[in-house]
Amino acid sequence: MKALSLPCYLNLSMVRLKQDKYLECAKYATKALELDKSNHKALFRRGRAYRLNGDYAEAEADFDKAINVVEITSHQMPEFDEVS
Repeated sequence: MKALSLPCYLNLSMVRLKQDKYLECAKYATKALELDKSNHKALFRRGRAYRLNGDYAEAEADFDKAINVVEITSHQMPEFDEVS
């Protein structure tokens, strides 16, 4: 079940992000993180949702976690520069 749920939650979080439904995006990204706590896509998407919703402290925390999971440059993640 986990193998099917994780990509579904990640896709739902991306769709909600593109629809500017930031709280729903964060909800689905959080569900993905419950299945895989170090999933960089979920951390990044939830961080973007938090940032776009004005929750800068939460965004920075997720971006920090994402950076620790994978090597990300500021070019790949410009949102980090806006909250740090």
